[in-house]
Amino acid sequence: MYNLDSLSLKYLIKENEDFLNGAVIQKIQMPSKREILLSVRNLGENKKLYINVNPKFAHMNFISNKENYAINIPKEPPMFCMLLRKYLEGAKLKEVKTVEYERIVEFYFDVFDEIGSLNPMCLSVEFMGKHSNVILYNAKNKIIAGSVHNISPEKSSVREVWGGIEYIYPPKQEKKDILKTSIADFYNLDVKDIPARYYYISGGLAEFILRRFSGFQKKDGLFSYIQNMVLENSAPIKDFWTENIQKEGIALCLPSIKDGNQDRTDITRKMNSDKTDTNETQTCKTTDTTDLQPLNEGNYQLKEVYEDYLSAETNIEPVNMVDIKMNYLIEKYFSHFVMKDLMENKKAGLRRVLAKEIKRYKDIILNSDKKNSYLLHKQKGDLILANIYNIKKGDKKVVLDGIEIILDETKSPAENAQRYFSLYSKGKTAKEIGEKRKEAAEKNLEYLNDILFSVGNADKPGILDEIEDEIDIFLRQAQERLNETDLDKDRGFNNKTAKNNSGKPNGAAGFKGKNRTRGEKNEKQSKLAIETIEYQGFQIYIGKNNKQNDYLIKKVSNPEDIWLHAKDCPSGHIFIKTENGKKTVSDDVLLYAAKLAKANSPMKESAKASIIYTKRKFLKRPPDTHLGYVTYREEREIVV
Repeated sequence: MYNLDSLSLKYLIKENEDFLNGAVIQKIQMPSKREILLSVRNLGENKKLYINVNPKFAHMNFISNKENYAINIPKEPPMFCMLLRKYLEGAKLKEVKTVEYERIVEFYFDVFDEIGSLNPMCLSVEFMGKHSNVILYNAKNKIIAGSVHNISPEKSSVREVWGGIEYIYPPKQEKKDILKTSIADFYNLDVKDIPARYYYISGGLAEFILRRFSGFQKKDGLFSYIQNMVLENSAPIKDFWTENIQKEGIALCLPSIKDGNQDRTDITRKMNSDKTDTNETQTCKTTDTTDLQPLNEGNYQLKEVYEDYLSAETNIEPVNMVDIKMNYLIEKYFSHFVMKDLMENKKAGLRRVLAKEIKRYKDIILNSDKKNSYLLHKQKGDLILANIYNIKKGDKKVVLDGIEIILDETKSPAENAQRYFSLYSKGKTAKEIGEKRKEAAEKNLEYLNDILFSVGNADKPGILDEIEDEIDIFLRQAQERLNETDLDKDRGFNNKTAKNNSGKPNGAAGFKGKNRTRGEKNEKQSKLAIETIEYQGFQIYIGKNNKQNDYLIKKVSNPEDIWLHAKDCPSGHIFIKTENGKKTVSDDVLLYAAKLAKANSPMKESAKASIIYTKRKFLKRPPDTHLGYVTYREEREIVV
């Protein structure tokens, strides 16, 4: 993964400066301690500026598609969010600029205090790897009001950041400005040392440029190319990010662009450098070189060299990269890693919870399998009664029929026999309870293993959130069952032996309402993110977790709809809508739906998988069962 470089930051701000200058901050939110969301209004439109200073993927951009980020606003905002609201909410953005040679963006606001006096504030956003930070300070006296995270003298001896002290810029790097250097100095430099010698050029960007110019020996062309890129030509930067998006396998959808009288249609790039689907429209990496001219004297024209490179090395038909927004590329690239990190953390947290619960139920099963000697107690009591006249009160032990029996010397033989019968009765009851606990634990273990499968199968944070709620309910109900004294009234299980197929849940890190009491109500739940596919005129619904499966069974499907599920293993519930029997499902549609069922099961990597299907009217959900649990009949089987 590449970090956001100063050139990309420069062109991002330049691209949006017309909107930013004079904009008003309407709302400030912080989804997490290192994320800031600014609702900005100007020129008759609203935009959301997303700032992330997480060291792993520090970046900023306007959110063009809310699906690129899974943003959940906490009920209690962080302290820095309250500070930002105090000073900046409703403030007018006077100026936005990037600090020369640095990955720092400064937002200058006109802020008026209670008596109407101007009190200008600056929000400095620093993208510097592990030192990334957002700092609010007074633009007049440079006194810091607060920051995302403070830097004390114990953390850094170079630069301190905390409320009440003067704001200073980070120490400058010992590099040169390529716009202020001579070509002679550039000629004496090994091209591999360009990132270490000059500002603006990151290691990844330098590698990209040198790869483009591999095979060319004229350094003056490369020198002019880099100078133009730093000065005004953003196309190579965009091409750099486009290539990185490609390497991550991210779909890049370029908007429809009108160039004069020529209409360019939507272009979709399936970002996969190893495999290409012939049915997909492919775009190409390109750079606009129309205005590219060398800054130094000489007859060498970089434009010709670069176009020769494109035709000779890449066989690419150019696309005008100027038409592509830098904001779009940055959002597409970094949001991929933000979402990936979010999914991994949620899944890891859920797996930890599930592992703990699975171990608990395995221990219950293991303990119930231990040998119970309650029958021996009955045998000892019978032997004592059969030989009651041969045993005297005060005897400590006796051997009868080769069995040694320990006696209570303070009790009579009849009382000793009764003691053993009492132990037999308790042991028998414990055995019965153990069998019930084992049966319940086995069903819960199967259910939790189904959830564990779905953790890996989840592809969206919304699906994980749905399962977070489901597991929260399961854990609270399990705790309630532990508090029940009458195990015969144990809820959540049944003893029916009908064929079953439970829908499979997905997990999410952390659990909402983990400490809620029994009488509390769940928060209002959002609409389920159920995936729907249209194929040959049929609507096909895919349940990704138990909540979705249960909703499809109860609310969406009709009696004549077709239900599909992987046989004898977890999978999502697949429904083919038939308009309640008015449409006949063809073999092609049935096979397509069966492949979807396979793809949402542990058998997705297998060469063959058995998929069962039947009509919705032949499904039944027994009472007191887990979400998504159904019994079925009149099923048929298809192998895909």
